[in-house]
Amino acid sequence: MQFNEANSGEDDLIRLLLKRQSELNSLLEITRAINKNMATPILIQMLEVICQNYLHVGRLRFLIEDEGSFVCIAKYGGDFEPTGDLHKACQQLKKIKEPASIADSKDPILSQYDYFIPIYQQNKAVAYALIGNFGSSEAMVSNDLNFMQTLINVILVALDNKKLFNQRLVSERYHREMELAGEVQNMLIPVRTHK
Repeated sequence: MQFNEANSGEDDLIRLLLKRQSELNSLLEITRAINKNMATPILIQMLEVICQNYLHVGRLRFLIEDEGSFVCIAKYGGDFEPTGDLHKACQQLKKIKEPASIADSKDPILSQYDYFIPIYQQNKAVAYALIGNFGSSEAMVSNDLNFMQTLINVILVALDNKKLFNQRLVSERYHREMELAGEVQNMLIPVRTHK
């Protein structure tokens, strides 16, 4: 009897170690893609693949804040709801700051999901994930939700960095065009010096 319990404990430990290794490999692949400056759709597709195949999430909605409104950038599983309706449903949960179960929600949209994962930056909600048909074991739910939150945070930081980089490029291009316009203007209308 003790031998079986010891083997069971070892098996659980081996499964946990393999799961941790898979999590690290997933994070490594995401960060490699970010470092290669992969396009946003590829990063989102990677998130979906990890959620579907590794974390056994059957239904996902991932909304991010973009210039004052929320857009759904990843969705699979079930009937798709309008983004505005999803955002309104998530707004009901704005007091929740950590991943939480919403399976018992009275809201018709939220009740179709198992978990809600809010992402906050500087006390401002910048993203929401709704997870449904979640195949995680009870012992691993908290770990899996935290891992999803980590993945989403990494991807959000990468998307923010892309946005900042593009804004900087636009600003540099504008300044260069203004310098060039000034040079052309000086060539067309030379500045006269009075003697």
